[in-house]
Amino acid sequence: MIIGGAEIFRLFENVVDLVYLTEVRASVTGNAYFNKDFDNWIEKKRIDFAQSDRDQYPFTFRLLINRESEPAKDWVRRVTKRLERLPLAA
Repeated sequence: MIIGGAEIFRLFENVVDLVYLTEVRASVTGNAYFNKDFDNWIEKKRIDFAQSDRDQYPFTFRLLINRESEPAKDWVRRVTKRLERLPLAA
């Protein structure tokens, strides 16, 4: 598992099969950003969260799999079945 920001992902993007991506819907000042095109990836799960007392900004959690990765496809099928049984509240 690789945990990091845009630069860390760029170092390993050719070997990544599965991405847990959190997209925060906010405009903030800063000098780093992550701009990866996931159009060729399969979105296996998406959960949208609204702004709340606990979360300053609305955000989306996405589980993405590389279309070219057969081992990851099999793993995600198994994990997705487990996720579907969890009582997740948005």
